[in-house]
Amino acid sequence: EKCGRKRTLLLSYAIMLFAFLLAATTKNFGFVAVLSLLLIGIGWSMESVLPLPMLVEMSNSGTVGIVTSVYTDSCKLGRVIGPFFMGLLLDSKRFGYRALYPTAAVFMVPALLSAPFIRHGNVQTTEGEKDE
Repeated sequence: EKCGRKRTLLLSYAIMLFAFLLAATTKNFGFVAVLSLLLIGIGWSMESVLPLPMLVEMSNSGTVGIVTSVYTDSCKLGRVIGPFFMGLLLDSKRFGYRALYPTAAVFMVPALLSAPFIRHGNVQTTEGEKDE
């Protein structure tokens, strides 16, 4: 059965938020930590393949290059800036490594809250599927 991109994004964000909160509660590297890392990987793999095809479908032949470039550049910028600022928190005497997963959870909340407003990528039923 088709789930649709919007539902898949919502589910992936919810899985990652839960996993980040779960990881934030662990005191040592045991079963709960491994489980949370596994869930983070599942959520990320569900999410990471969806945005680019959605953007390509929403653009036209004249803007597909610009849209793709903006998307990939913003992703790369996040991969460069994010670790720098997280490193500042990790190196600080006040926060340290205990800030890693709660910070990730905080940044998952806007993603989860914005996902319901996605208007593209929903499952469309065709005439043949309605009869079945």
